[in-house]
Amino acid sequence: MLIAAWVPDRPGWQRRLHQGAAWLMAVLFLPLAAFIVAAPDLVFRVRFVAAAIGLYMLGTFIWGVVLRGGRQHFLAFQVIYIIAFRVLILAAAYLS
Repeated sequence: MLIAAWVPDRPGWQRRLHQGAAWLMAVLFLPLAAFIVAAPDLVFRVRFVAAAIGLYMLGTFIWGVVLRGGRQHFLAFQVIYIIAFRVLILAAAYLS
């Protein structure tokens, strides 16, 4: 995440590095979300919320990256994806 934030999306090697880091971050957020959902200390309501957010993240990832949908609003989907992951972490930390 830091590399994607530090390296601007400019033509050339910076674009390749920025997009590669952003793609890797998006891919690695999915197993982290699954690990949080599978945590044994979560109460049911938090597990339900975390699972719903995780499914949203998976659907957004498949639609945006695999199916290449929503190209004109791709930046908005990236922001919502990251916010959803952070809400998942906050729900697991503070609602359990």
